[in-house]
Amino acid sequence: MKSKFLILCLVSLLAACSSVEKNDPKLVEAPASFDNQSWNLVFFSFNNGKQTNKETFQYSTRRACYEAMFQKEVEARKQSKRSGAGMCTKWFVEGQVKTKDDVLGYK
Repeated sequence: MKSKFLILCLVSLLAACSSVEKNDPKLVEAPASFDNQSWNLVFFSFNNGKQTNKETFQYSTRRACYEAMFQKEVEARKQSKRSGAGMCTKWFVEGQVKTKDDVLGYK
């Protein structure tokens, strides 16, 4: 009786594991604060190589986002044993046209 119960549990576990859908790596869900009009800067602060802070900022143009990221990195390095790193992103919906604000370009 115990062996039948054990086999039933094992079969149930295998069936449950096999029915789980695998995530498509190409499909990424948008964050809860989805905004397809602004560039988002996620900036991480580090102290002695350990992350101490994470901040998120929004900018209207890609150029402004990158300039702010580089300035924040410079400011972070001015303090002893501190550093920072950032990432500028924008979520585009399918068919959304890129404007002049979405190009890094030159000043």
